[in-house]
Amino acid sequence: MNDADRLNFLAEGLPHLLASAQSFSKASERLPEGSREADVLTSLAMEEAAKILVILDIVRCPPKRRAQQIGRLLKPFYSHLARLIYAEAAGWNAVDLFELRRYVDFERRAHYVDGPVSEYIFPNSILHKRESRMYVDIETYEDGKPFWSFPTDTEFHFSPSQIASLQVAEALGAVGVFSELGLNIVSDVWATKDFCVEEPSFNESPLQHHEAQRLVRLMLDRLEAVGLVQQHATHGHVASLLRNWQLPMYDLDFELIKVSQEDLDAERDAAHWSEVGMGWGDY
Repeated sequence: MNDADRLNFLAEGLPHLLASAQSFSKASERLPEGSREADVLTSLAMEEAAKILVILDIVRCPPKRRAQQIGRLLKPFYSHLARLIYAEAAGWNAVDLFELRRYVDFERRAHYVDGPVSEYIFPNSILHKRESRMYVDIETYEDGKPFWSFPTDTEFHFSPSQIASLQVAEALGAVGVFSELGLNIVSDVWATKDFCVEEPSFNESPLQHHEAQRLVRLMLDRLEAVGLVQQHATHGHVASLLRNWQLPMYDLDFELIKVSQEDLDAERDAAHWSEVGMGWGDY
């Protein structure tokens, strides 16, 4: 597709994605709070909303780069892990992409160590949380002994009204982004800045977070000037965009990071000796 056709095609799907996310969210609200079934529907609402954020990052990517890298930019749309990281990232406060990349890289590790002294190895928390909510499965510990894993109700859950990714998606729809003209305005405004991972510096240039907020406000002014802002739009929608619409993440990698057993053992050993050293230091 040429760029104009691509933006038109993406605009066509955005209202349907929002309707899908909202229908999962509303269905979740009709179920007992904290039930496994409600959490599954809430998770699906998060993923559908995250698809909207992935598409908007494609639109926020400068046109030349968008045309050259469209295949890579679309990959997160089809990845459970990437979509859930996008959903989680709507609640993160990163000042720049250098910091944001550290958060994302931790969330995409296939395994990690944790526990009182980091003695246990756990699978990727985002994917495991998703799979263990949905399915009865067979898993193993390090000794290779299989056991049955089955979904249970939990005290820890998100109510649909707390889903930051859905709040951002609804705000984008309310301010008029979900149209061909709206996406063209988004593209024009954000094309003025290529958001790349850069080493932190101590010069006087504005932080990427501040630059992104400036572009959000400019985008809103442009949308309002052509009459695209919807009647139901509120100051809350604007606040949601300024607070929770994450920095453009088109420069980041969302593939699962394989972690070797040797690296995990080294992390456990380091945590153990750190704990032992701290203990001796108390005497």
